[in-house]
Amino acid sequence: MAINPVNRNNAAQNISGTQAKRQAPAAQDSTPVKRGDSLELSAEVRALRESGDVNRIQTKIANGFYNRPDIIGRTAEKLLQDLDSGTES
Repeated sequence: MAINPVNRNNAAQNISGTQAKRQAPAAQDSTPVKRGDSLELSAEVRALRESGDVNRIQTKIANGFYNRPDIIGRTAEKLLQDLDSGTES
């Protein structure tokens, strides 16, 4: 089986062998795009933020606490329970 080399100089050609047309990028509109997504924090999360527990949790994350196999296993079990019961924690 013969393998033909790829001509890197003609990479912009399409299948029919004609040069691909290059278009200049469209001017960007400076008007901000309004997105439909939003984020709503629960009362529990807002309370955590206000209590300073978020800093404690961030420190645990930075120190690798949640990377431990026993913590990962407990988290996975809790997620499965929540999925099975159709509730969120």
